Amino acid sequence: MTRLGIDIGGTSVKFGIVDEQFHILEQTAIPTLADRPSEALIADIAAAAKPLIDTYKPETVGIGSPGSINPKEGIVLRAGNLPFRNVPLAKALEETL
Repeated sequence: MTRLGIDIGGTSVKFGIVDEQFHILEQTAIPTLADRPSEALIADIAAAAKPLIDTYKPETVGIGSPGSINPKEGIVLRAGNLPFRNVPLAKALEETL
């Protein structure tokens, strides 16, 4: 079983695949380019995650984002340094991936 972790930061988005013992199997990063609309950032996140998902077939995906979050709904309510304002991040990535 593998897991994919996605860490959204102000300057970069980091991705990591880990195994059952949490050994890192692969990691990568892309620039956040936070001055763009949230849709563009989400598209970049999905594009970078897709090859990892296709290769490792993770059973779970965890996403970390700065700001105020509604964890039950998967919505980023507000992130001061990112273009997220009431963005259904979990749903958008789930539909894309």
